[in-house]
Order: sequence, then C-alpha cells, then structure tokens
Amino acid sequence: YNSNYNDFENTDINSQNKQLSLHTYWRDSSKGLLGIFGQYSNYQIKEVSSSASYTDSEFNKIVGVEGQYFFNEFTLYGQLGYQQLENDIIYYTTNSDGFIVNVDFRYFPFPNLMTSVNLGFDQQNLTFAGTSYKFTTYNIGTKAEYKFPRSNFSLFSNIDYLNHSILYEGYLLNYQNNLGVMIGIKYNLDDRSLFERDRNGASLNAIKNVRPILSNPIPAG
Repeated sequence: YNSNYNDFENTDINSQNKQLSLHTYWRDSSKGLLGIFGQYSNYQIKEVSSSASYTDSEFNKIVGVEGQYFFNEFTLYGQLGYQQLENDIIYYTTNSDGFIVNVDFRYFPFPNLMTSVNLGFDQQNLTFAGTSYKFTTYNIGTKAEYKFPRSNFSLFSNIDYLNHSILYEGYLLNYQNNLGVMIGIKYNLDDRSLFERDRNGASLNAIKNVRPILSNPIPAG
C-alpha cells in the first residue's frame, strides 16, 4: 500500500509497504490445519521538506509455523515466527531479530457472519554501539465480517489496540498506545460462505506489522 500526508512543519511524507507471504500446509476440513510460512516485507518512508530530503527503509524477513483447530462453529488459529529486521537509516544500518506470536479465535454464529478476537506479541532485540535495546509490542483486536448471500461482497470492521515499549539497557525508555478502527467493503474471489472459506478456502493470515515505524530506531537517551 501507499500513503501520503503533510505534517505541521509542512513536510511531505510518503510511505510504501510491499509484502510477499507464502504458505504451505496440510488440512483436514473436519479437524484442522498444520503448516509453515515465510514472509518478506519492505517498508519505506520518504520525507521531503524545504531544507532536506531523505528516505528510511525497513526490511523484515519472517519464517514460522502455524496451525488451526476446528470445533463446531469455532476456529482457533495460531502463528509462531522468527524474524530478522534491517533498518537502513540516513547515516547507518541496524540489524535486529526476535519473534512473533499471533492467536486468532473465530466464531461463526451463521455461515456468512464471522466474529473474531485476536492477540499478538512482537519483540525485537537490538544491540547498537555496545548498547542493548528491546522493542516490544502487544496487540489485542476484534473483527467482524458479514458476507451477502450469493454475492462476492462482504462488509467488515476491525478494531485494534496496540501497546509499544522500548527498553534501554533494561530501563523503560519510551512507550506509546495506539487505537485503530477500520470499516470497509471486501470483494471475495468466490461466492462461498465465510464458514466454508474458513474450512476449505484461503483462511490463512499474513503477519501484520504492528510495530511503529521509526525514522530513527535508536532513540536519544
């Protein structure tokens, strides 16, 4: 995706996020699913002002395992991944690694109505100039989707709460909380119900980037 905005200092900011996810799995539509996945993403943010112009880039590689367990109208979905992150800043490059955990609990009261609650944990460990930093994000969210019968269109809404923190040598250096709300219309490639798609279709998730994108990941102490 691509976004543009202008801040209060009259700086034009353009961001782009490119992402590729691959999944391979075994599935029994009456029991569950087991699989592995890989994901590569590139996030760029470009800032242009009257006095300067620069671009920061973030490259994120993730590999992991995932599984789903089916029971009646419920689906329990979990992902565990190891990630490596590279930030190319104006004057230097940083490298970090860590892991991601996502859990999604889905309920289908009707075949074309899905509600879910999801929990996530993302952690990165970074050592720069002999100093250790730890970036941690917790997220909790809820989602609802209704698909019109015999149609390819559905309505959806997402609510996500995120808590980010940065530890510097074990001490809390910075934190922020974010609340996001999204409402939209989705076009589905076939007219199967949401429940049928969950058990037999493309029901696997890409890893969401829930960390704040920092133009400088090394905050001033």
